[in-house]
Amino acid sequence: MIKFLFTFSSVLLFLLSPNLEAGRIESGSYYSFNGMRSYKVFLPSNHSESTNHGKIPVIIALHGCMQDSESFAAGTRLNEWAEKLGFAVYYPEQSKFFNIYNCWNWFLPTNQMKNTGEAELIMGGLKKVTREFSLNKDKTFLLGMSSGGAVVSILANCYPRSFQAVATHHGTMYKAASDVFSAKEVVYNGSKIAPEVAAAKGYSCSGFTPKKNPLPAVIIHGSRGAVMRAIHATQVESELRIFNDYLDNGIRDNSLDDEMTFEKFTPDNLYSYDVVTWSHRGRPYIKRYMIETLGHAWSGGDNQYEFNDPHGPDATKIILDFFSEYGLNR
Repeated sequence: MIKFLFTFSSVLLFLLSPNLEAGRIESGSYYSFNGMRSYKVFLPSNHSESTNHGKIPVIIALHGCMQDSESFAAGTRLNEWAEKLGFAVYYPEQSKFFNIYNCWNWFLPTNQMKNTGEAELIMGGLKKVTREFSLNKDKTFLLGMSSGGAVVSILANCYPRSFQAVATHHGTMYKAASDVFSAKEVVYNGSKIAPEVAAAKGYSCSGFTPKKNPLPAVIIHGSRGAVMRAIHATQVESELRIFNDYLDNGIRDNSLDDEMTFEKFTPDNLYSYDVVTWSHRGRPYIKRYMIETLGHAWSGGDNQYEFNDPHGPDATKIILDFFSEYGLNR
């Protein structure tokens, strides 16, 4: 009897645990002429595949090197936020068969083009899960860490009309490297390609089709990373500003007429950080966070998992707050 009561109490405590993720996780794979990649999808408890219910937004979340979807979700606590705010998360997964460190191959030209390579596999998988789980294709957002952040830049440049907003955390700008040999140099010292050139190539990849509104982006980076050093943050920022200038009317003419503000924050018990904000017609469309002391880790993440640092501001909240300005919670 005592054993029964103990077991029952343990189960009850488990079920009432505030950290328990409700919702469910679905696994699947997407196949095409470009190959195959597996993925996981987190669906919050408010999700319904019935057409009588409103379709929920979806965030594409791209893990970094030496991570997988499970460790990335746990470190960022993204599924907990998804349950709380009511959005789905689509986690494409790299295979060690294609990269022994589980990095996305952002540096290969075939993966830097629309409808080819890993870009097509990720976007094809997105189309599949959006249809399968009745997600809102008009409320699609994109984020990534490290090599996943570099892929965010690729997808943002080549598929800008597919996303309401994007976020990179320790990523590189589009076309930062063009092969595995130059990638190593880029990771440590930044790209030798000018953001102006990268943005022109990005507009070419987008299909030279103007977009009515800018593509909003939040960029997060640490000042102390041994890899993906701080220079990448300003390169991503510059490339996306120029890319957005192309997007509005197809011409590089500074027509966005944007304005820049700078703020410094020194919160108690957290790393200090700077925020550069670029606004168009009074609305922020690019924010760049530089976090002092942060190495190559997700800021504010759960350090039970590698590449997370709890002493920085919560990057997941920063990103989701930014996404909310562009329809995540509407």
